[in-house]
Amino acid sequence: MSQKKKRLLIVSDTATWLVDGKVVAFEPVVREIEHFSGLFDSIIWIAYGYPGLPQGNSRILCSETPLRLIALPAVGGETWRKKLRALIYAPWYGLVVFFALWRSDVVHTRAPSLPAFWAILFSYIDRGRIYWHKYAGNWKERRPPFFYGLQRDLLIRAKRTYVTINGKWADQPPHCYSFENPCVTDIERDKAANTALRKNFDGPLELCFVGGLTISKGIMYFLEAVALMPEEAISQVWIVGDGILSEAAIALIKRSHLGDRIQLLGFQPRTVVESIYARSHCLILPSATEGFPKVLAEAAAYGCIPIASDVSAIGQYIHSGVNGYLLKQQSTAAIVQTVGKMLQNRSELKRMSVSAVAMANSFTYSRYVMRIATEILPGTAAR
Repeated sequence: MSQKKKRLLIVSDTATWLVDGKVVAFEPVVREIEHFSGLFDSIIWIAYGYPGLPQGNSRILCSETPLRLIALPAVGGETWRKKLRALIYAPWYGLVVFFALWRSDVVHTRAPSLPAFWAILFSYIDRGRIYWHKYAGNWKERRPPFFYGLQRDLLIRAKRTYVTINGKWADQPPHCYSFENPCVTDIERDKAANTALRKNFDGPLELCFVGGLTISKGIMYFLEAVALMPEEAISQVWIVGDGILSEAAIALIKRSHLGDRIQLLGFQPRTVVESIYARSHCLILPSATEGFPKVLAEAAAYGCIPIASDVSAIGQYIHSGVNGYLLKQQSTAAIVQTVGKMLQNRSELKRMSVSAVAMANSFTYSRYVMRIATEILPGTAAR
């Protein structure tokens, strides 16, 4: 292919809104697109469109990004009625993806999702384009949900494409590339590192949780653990996020002896989240399943010591007693025990904080974009 910039098609189920003609979407995905958009002349984005005002952690896509949105009706869910609706819409989605292919040189899917499923299938027979599939789930999950497992199996067999995954695995196919999930710019990393240098671990600790208030993310285990911690050891607890367990979380906070020190903030803009990382000593994320959550690297950049479940690729970056702690099970007891270990090893916390900052260096956008440009866009390694 010529050296000129290419036309990109993105296929995902990301929630999007149109506000005064401007695209608004999930903030982490928006940031990622903005950073690699400079590699392309134009971008078409097939995603889920929602009516009304934007919700959750979302923001406007930079107006300089050369992107046109194709908004599909959002489908999917846990009930049979919602699943049936998804099946009804599926053929139409396939047609939309098919016709968009012909206006692109590179196809980037964000799987698992229903729109991405079609692009993955087309990649088996289409040799005229570069296909780059990003699998966001746990690549080594033993019993994934059916649709997750189906798309993972298809990607394993899609040998003429590029598949980017979280973590490095012994049985990883040659066309599957280990890519870190980017979350910080070089400027943000340097600013965060300077903040981390000033962090002191001598007094009571400030803890934070950033993520969905769901069973999968373990928010109730986190709050139950906080309720069992010594009052003199914890000065503040920050919770950023929202979800189906928000009311249950509020009720538990009211019953906690540390309830007046727990701030449930809902979704917040990046500047607020960064200010919480800057003052917090520890981020706790007791997830049941993950790919590699960006919040771990974001917090680590600020010297905020991560405590996270030992699932998927997390244990390849976080090492207990070195730059954080790994939870061997998703439970209240595991969190209480680990925080107790931190309190007993205060002399080591500053060193661990410095090591956490170093770990975050792998998750910069500049590194991510460089790897896309040199390993994927040439379009040769997987062919």
